[in-house]
Amino acid sequence: MEWSLTQNKLLAFHRLMRTDKPIGALLLLWPTLWALWVATPGVP
Repeated sequence: MEWSLTQNKLLAFHRLMRTDKPIGALLLLWPTLWALWVATPGVP
């Protein structure tokens, strides 16, 4: 009984944090990584 309650809470938190649909995080991460790559001379 306790395990299913914990599992339901974790699934609800997972959906709330939208880790199943990380498009927002990727949209922020891509330009950041690109800028770091461009700003670092000699390191691809």
